Amino acid sequence: MMFAGGGRRNSGLIPVLILFLLLLISLHLMSTRAEHSAHINQLYTTLLMANFAGMVLLLILIGGQIRRLYRQYKKRSAGFRLTLRVASVFLLLSLVPVSIVYYYSQQFIHRGVDNWIDARTENALESALNLSRSSLDLVKRERLKQTNAMMIELRESIPESGAAIALETLLETYGATELTLISPHTTTPGANAISAYVHVDPSVISPSLPSDEILLQVRKMRHYVGLEPSDTQGLLVRILVTDPIDNSGLLQAVYPVSDHLQTLAESVQNDYARYKELAYLRQPLRDSFTLTLRLILLATVLSAIWMAIYSARRMTAPIRTLAQGTQAIAAGNYDKQLPNTRRKDDLGFLVESFNDMARRISKARGQAELNQQLIEDQHAYLETVLGGLSSGVIAIDAQDRIRTSNVSAETILEATLDKFEDYSILNVATEYPALEHFINAIQTAAVSNKEWREEVSLFGTSGRKVLLCRGTPLRQSQSEPGGYIVVFDDVTALLQAQRDSAWGEVARRLAHEIKNPLTPIQLSAERLQRKFLDKMSDTDTEILQKATGTIIAQVENMKGMVNAFSEYARLPKLERQPTNLNQLINDTLELYRTNSAQVMIETCLDPDLPMVDADPGRLRQVTHNLVKNAIEALSSQSDPQLRVVTEALQKPNGRFIEVRFTDNGAGFPEDLLEYAFEPYRTSKPKGTGLGLAIVKKIVEEHAGTIWATNTETGGAEIVMRFPII
Repeated sequence: MMFAGGGRRNSGLIPVLILFLLLLISLHLMSTRAEHSAHINQLYTTLLMANFAGMVLLLILIGGQIRRLYRQYKKRSAGFRLTLRVASVFLLLSLVPVSIVYYYSQQFIHRGVDNWIDARTENALESALNLSRSSLDLVKRERLKQTNAMMIELRESIPESGAAIALETLLETYGATELTLISPHTTTPGANAISAYVHVDPSVISPSLPSDEILLQVRKMRHYVGLEPSDTQGLLVRILVTDPIDNSGLLQAVYPVSDHLQTLAESVQNDYARYKELAYLRQPLRDSFTLTLRLILLATVLSAIWMAIYSARRMTAPIRTLAQGTQAIAAGNYDKQLPNTRRKDDLGFLVESFNDMARRISKARGQAELNQQLIEDQHAYLETVLGGLSSGVIAIDAQDRIRTSNVSAETILEATLDKFEDYSILNVATEYPALEHFINAIQTAAVSNKEWREEVSLFGTSGRKVLLCRGTPLRQSQSEPGGYIVVFDDVTALLQAQRDSAWGEVARRLAHEIKNPLTPIQLSAERLQRKFLDKMSDTDTEILQKATGTIIAQVENMKGMVNAFSEYARLPKLERQPTNLNQLINDTLELYRTNSAQVMIETCLDPDLPMVDADPGRLRQVTHNLVKNAIEALSSQSDPQLRVVTEALQKPNGRFIEVRFTDNGAGFPEDLLEYAFEPYRTSKPKGTGLGLAIVKKIVEEHAGTIWATNTETGGAEIVMRFPII
């Protein structure tokens, strides 16, 4: 069974089989030279030439197979190495036993011919021939003795007139085939010379008379014994004897030789003659057998080579076809189908399985292309939708790898997210350290796999940002998480507007509800002082003076508080100009170096600090508030110290100026540290809680950020960072 085109391949096999069969017949005829030497010798040269011609044809066919293999090698065809290996194995399996058989056959021929034709065999055959002759001679002597006995019986007891009856009795007694009594006066036997005649077959009416030569021998030797062939009875013993007394009359007796003895004698005679012929042809036979054996070996080897290559190519043809199909599939030709096969073996099953696989792949590929087109359409639609959103969107999978993000996310985060797709979101934090807090918050929420909502503060090149983040887990199935999606908005401006609006409303209400009544109260207290102090006793005057003074002082304090709230709510518009921050800090600190608290103020200002675009008056207000707060916090310290440091920083997300105010006081209370910059948050008995809030607002208006910490030694530290634009 073959693939399509198998008939063409079989057409190449049939001529080779016919040629091999003809070679075998020719070689067989050559091998029978010893048995039919006369006839075969006439055709021996013709057979020899025919065998050589067949060998040449086999060599041509082998050359064709090798040429095909070479073309496969040049083309680097699939299955070439396997074909070569299989052919080599087949050839090796054929040559080894053939070589062994040839070697021992060669030895057997040489020894066999020598064993056939040696002195022992010749002596044995001669002995057998002599034995057969002796056996026949013994038979002849016995028959001669019997014939003489019959002649004596005829002379002594039987009259001449009853000779025929006596011959019949003697014929039956001695087992003769024919008995003839011849007249003693005849010289040439004829019909009138026969006195009596009997034959075992009554239908034979005429005797077989002896020749003149036999009669002449009888006269000389007085008897005759000889073997004569017969057309009907095989080998016969003819005996003639004379009357032993007066030599009157002849008795001829014909006896049959037993079939067994006859067969043995003929066999010995024929074998001896054949042996003599072989002995004469001893060396030619040996050469002929050797040549025939070598031709058989050559024909077998050549046929084995051709058959090995042919069988290997036939066996590997399905593999080559499969390799071609596999290459076509690998190249994207999913419609590739191998030729139809009628093989019922494993290779046929493999081909059918390959075709079925190719059909399934083609069908799956079509479905995949359709699904891919749908996915691409949906992806394009999703990108369009996400691109139109003002909110940032980041989707991550279950392994925290970024799957998609929109343009708004990159704008808000000031980072390029496209290059991180299919990579862990932690890589974003590595390249953009300012986003570390944001990334960690997303990862924590993703690990919890729950709904998430949180405000996250970032600090970038444009300053502090507040992001309102919302996270939702994605489900791939009912039990397996499919990832996490985060939607976030930059609410910095919104929060700032809300805060400004809220404090504006506070300032308005304070002015309306508190500030307006304070003036009449103060005026009324002053009027009481002017009207009643001169008219009252000293004791009452002291009481009135103290009471009205307290009222006036508290009214002034309340006016100061209202003015502070108004100042926080309605800070004047920034008037930016290039500002030397080191000089501004030095000028402000000089006002406090001789303060009554005797605080030691130390500075470490970066001499290479660049100019900053800022409002000097507002930054001076920030410095005043921070120094004032530090001095107040150090009032209870025995060795109060304040250290101010400026430094230019180069970060992955930009360049910054950092200013640090560090003291050696008690630091911020732990419950207040988180809310240190919110209004009304203070640990001082007489503080309004607006100082640090105003500082934070001024810093943020300069696109900066500010935070508070406690040092390891227990003091407080305020850190401000301004971007260098």
